[in-house]
Amino acid sequence: MRFILAGVAAADFSSWDRVLKRHVAVNGSAAGIPMHKVDYCAIAADPDFESFKHELAVADAANLTKAEVYALYMNAYNALAVDMIIRHPRPARRLGKCISSITDIGVPAVSVWNEFAGVVAGKNMSLNEIEGLLRDPSPLGYEEDCRVHGCIVCASVSCPNLRAEAYTVELLDEQMTDNVKDWLASTGKGVAVTGDHLTASHILSPTPWFAADFTKCNGSPLAFIAKYGTAEVQEFIAGHSQVSLSYYPYNWTLNGDAPCGCSVGFTDALI
Repeated sequence: MRFILAGVAAADFSSWDRVLKRHVAVNGSAAGIPMHKVDYCAIAADPDFESFKHELAVADAANLTKAEVYALYMNAYNALAVDMIIRHPRPARRLGKCISSITDIGVPAVSVWNEFAGVVAGKNMSLNEIEGLLRDPSPLGYEEDCRVHGCIVCASVSCPNLRAEAYTVELLDEQMTDNVKDWLASTGKGVAVTGDHLTASHILSPTPWFAADFTKCNGSPLAFIAKYGTAEVQEFIAGHSQVSLSYYPYNWTLNGDAPCGCSVGFTDALI
């Protein structure tokens, strides 16, 4: 994707793309769950990461197409979730101990999701605000694309995998579908046939999760699964008039080694 920067003709996501290609290993695992493992210390030391955060901050988000909105804000969410971990390696609620989960960040009155995450297009934003825009882009004249739930990554084992490349407008449809299929096919965190029912990601479950989104986009979470799930799952759904869902426990463990020994970045968090 290309988007206009203040005082600059145009820019792309090449800096973030280089970061992801260098520092996301696609063959990681934790607790028996395959995942893309993030090298937080290496990202913290990579000048391209600082460059990308600056590009996000000065981006002009006016008059973007839907594909440009999704590419910009999905990349922003993923980069700023990574940055949240880098900036808070020893959060206060851990009493100085090394972070083990993004949910360790924040205080009782303000969760990590509502904390300041970074600046996007000149606006201070939290992760919840970025996610909220992606879930409801109607103020910009667009409807939600529910594949977004398989593309934004909350720095945890049970989240969809952090893609090892940046999202771009030119490839966005292909990239989103690929990430969703990868997520739903993932052992222990996607969707699988379990005896007489399906076991699925909690992301697909009712409030406070996102079943209502999938119902709005596809008619039901099951219809979304039938469209993007594995061949085995699709065959199971087609062969049953009624399908019940249970849900995997959500593993909030970090999707990479905690950045507490990094020589770059904060050594103590404010919150």
